[in-house]
Amino acid sequence: MEDIALWTLYAQELATKKIEANDIICAIEVFRKWNGVDFTYGCDYQLLKKSLEFNRGCTLDKVIVKAVKAFFKKEPEHGTTPNRSSGFHKDDENARSSVSLQNFIASLGDMIDKRQGQAVDSSGVSDSEWD
Repeated sequence: MEDIALWTLYAQELATKKIEANDIICAIEVFRKWNGVDFTYGCDYQLLKKSLEFNRGCTLDKVIVKAVKAFFKKEPEHGTTPNRSSGFHKDDENARSSVSLQNFIASLGDMIDKRQGQAVDSSGVSDSEWD
C-alpha cells in the first residue's frame, strides 16, 4: 500500500484532466526552490500552513480527512524532496525526509484494517462479534 500511495510524492507530480470538487480534501500554498535544471535534482520547499484550507464540500470518508489534518499538523513547514543521488528511484525508508508522512501512511493503514475488521459478512454478523 505504501509504495502505491507514495510513488507520486518522490520527485514527481501527478496530473489529471478532471477532478470532482467534492473529492478535493484541502489546498495549501507551497513555494519551491529547484536545486537544478529539472525535478531529478530535487527542491527545497516551504509549506505556508496559514494558507491551509479544507474543503467543506468534501465527501470523502471522514477518516481520510482526519488523517490528512493530522499529517499537516505534524508536517514541518520547511523540507527537501529526494533527488536522483539520494535515491528516489530506489525508495528507501531511511532516505525519506518526512517522519510525519510515514506516520500518516501507518495510521491510514491501521484505520483501513480496523474498518475491514468491522465489515459485515453475508451472515449479518460483524467480524468483531465473532471474537
